[in-house]
Amino acid sequence: MRADSLFNFQFVAATLPCGERQATALTVPIIVRYFNHPPVLTSTLPVPKPTETIPLILLPLGQQYTATFLGTDVDRDGLTLTATGSSSDGKEGFDLASAGMRFEARNGTGVANGTFNWNVSCAAANLHRDLIVTFQLIDATCKPLPQVQRVRLQVLSPD
Repeated sequence: MRADSLFNFQFVAATLPCGERQATALTVPIIVRYFNHPPVLTSTLPVPKPTETIPLILLPLGQQYTATFLGTDVDRDGLTLTATGSSSDGKEGFDLASAGMRFEARNGTGVANGTFNWNVSCAAANLHRDLIVTFQLIDATCKPLPQVQRVRLQVLSPD
C-alpha cells in the first residue's frame, strides 16, 4: 500500500452580463486512496530447515523432481509467475534448460499456476556449483508487491 494522493481540481465559471466580467472559482480536493493486497504464492517446495535460508534438494543422477506453484490475488490483478536460475552468490545466472530444468506457467487474472521439473542429469552436475532457482509471482498493478520463493538444487555425487 502507498500513501494517499491529494489532487486539487479548480472549477471556474465566468459570465459577461452587460459587458462586465463576473467570475467565481471553486476548488475541490480529491483524495485518491490506493490499496493493493500482496498476491499469495504457495508451492510444494520443501520448507527450509532451521539452519537453512533456502531449502536444499539433493538428488542423484537419473532422478526427477517436480514442484507445483499456485499464485492468487484477492484484488484480481493480472499475475505473472516466472523462474530464473542463479548461483549461490546470486551473481552468475544459468539457463534452466541447460541444467535439465523446465518451468511452465499459466498466468492469468487473479490466478496463476506453474510446474517446475528437473531431470537430474550430467548437464546439471557439469555446472559444478549449487543451482538456485528463484520463483517470482508479480501482480500487474501500479505498485506491485512481488512474492518470491527459492530452492537450492544439488546433484548427489555417485559412489
